[in-house]
Amino acid sequence: MAAEIVASFLLANNFMFCKYGYEYCSHCGCDHAYVNDNFLTMDLSALEGRLSEYGNTAGLLPREPLSIAGQFTTIHKESGPNGAACKAHSREDCQDCFNWDKIIREQLLKKITGKVSRSEASNAKLDDRERIIGLLRSMGVTFPEKTKLPTNTLEKRLDTALNCAQFASNYSGKFPLNCAKLPAWKGRSIFDGVRRGNGVEALEADRLRSEGRGREPPALYVNAFTDVRQTVLNLAKHCDDGITVHIFENHEQTECIAIRILGVHALDDKTPVFSLIYALGSSQSPSTDVIDFVCARMRGKIMRTYCTAEEQALLRKILFMNSERVSSDFRPKLEPYERNFKISFLLPIGPLSQIDIGKLTSDTGCAICGKKTTSRCTGCLSVSYCGQACQKAHWKEHKEFCRTIRGGQWTSVKFTTQLQTPEGEPLFVTSINFSSSTPTPICGPGIPVVTPPNVHGDNAFLVKIQRPGSIVARDDDTAAMMVYDRNRSFQGYITPRENPGGYAQVLSLLAGGRAKVYRWAKRTDDWVLNVCLDRAPATNPPW
Repeated sequence: MAAEIVASFLLANNFMFCKYGYEYCSHCGCDHAYVNDNFLTMDLSALEGRLSEYGNTAGLLPREPLSIAGQFTTIHKESGPNGAACKAHSREDCQDCFNWDKIIREQLLKKITGKVSRSEASNAKLDDRERIIGLLRSMGVTFPEKTKLPTNTLEKRLDTALNCAQFASNYSGKFPLNCAKLPAWKGRSIFDGVRRGNGVEALEADRLRSEGRGREPPALYVNAFTDVRQTVLNLAKHCDDGITVHIFENHEQTECIAIRILGVHALDDKTPVFSLIYALGSSQSPSTDVIDFVCARMRGKIMRTYCTAEEQALLRKILFMNSERVSSDFRPKLEPYERNFKISFLLPIGPLSQIDIGKLTSDTGCAICGKKTTSRCTGCLSVSYCGQACQKAHWKEHKEFCRTIRGGQWTSVKFTTQLQTPEGEPLFVTSINFSSSTPTPICGPGIPVVTPPNVHGDNAFLVKIQRPGSIVARDDDTAAMMVYDRNRSFQGYITPRENPGGYAQVLSLLAGGRAKVYRWAKRTDDWVLNVCLDRAPATNPPW
């Protein structure tokens, strides 16, 4: 029996945790925080007094339980409790990673200043770098395998990606949002109102209809972002059926999100918005908010939905970000057991466009350390650094590519936004972007021609060149190749009419039925690109 008790916990720099790495764990039936406080070199009560200069310390103690889950490896001991070594340095009882005085002081300070609330501290922020990269990948945002971007930068990219998925910039003028002043959603069903997609998904749905199979929902628990989109659709369907209380939990029942829909409002005539309250529950946190909520709602309809940990992470982030956009004037009536719930809202969620993905992946940071860049290699202008030290350290690896691209075959081509018929008549032109749900601009007769901005200056950048729909007479613009950069800061067409010599050279890149190629280019005039024909990027980007 004694051996079993000893094996049920571990020691990390004199602090006790359950074998999974939690101070408090309802699964293991333990709460080690009180005992651990005796091993602190600082006096928590005295610290509470010193921290009062930063703000109100009411309710500061007892402190929140700590967790090292996922941050340690177990050191098995022949006698006595097991130990723990940090993953960051592979050191047992690491004084950097397991500095409890410092960690608890920062935890309490954050709680006082309001920078991070009790639930946000452990649930809104993601510290697992690989997890953040995986969540971005689920949204189509991929980075090089050995990306050096700092973890906090990657998390900011995830925040931006989720804002793009909600089309938040379209409604920024309505934030902070007071749902009490919005009209109720009427007319179409809520389910139809929240559906968002793009051309690729529409074509797939059309193919299924043509085969008599109807719409097929995507497989669950494969892609976290797809799961979140399905969850929002299910919320809408259940709201149409009058169900407003939801519990989202993982199969292990260690984490959950409790949501009550307050109402569905019309942000505009095409966009419903769910006003809601939510609370987070965890087997590693001694909170009764969710338990009290579920007990009080037992007699009504409660929809329980199973989610992966990754889907819950995305959903928590969305709810937290949107809670920051709620007007302080929106004060819905809450029950006593909902007093600690946060007010938030949900918008329709759709796939990211190639433009969104291009912007999110355009800056990969310093090639050595991932920090913010201040300069580029002057030889090829294609690699960025934070300073001379990193550039010098990278030269041995970079010099072969640099000398190669400088010795590449460059040719100048003109591009245009105005296409013509074989008789010289101007055409109305727009592009169909199957990855986006936003219409693209139209060019044509009577529409002023605007010179695209040159956001790249003299620097080299990647362009995507797409095969024309048909290849006919050399002076026919129906053989135009589309060209644009990652962010679509410009988009135009390379035509045989404008490029009697260069057109054939560029077209040869698409030999063998290739639909697209990526090449380095420089903007040398308003409507001229200098393209490196024989130097492709190491990997094709995801746009």
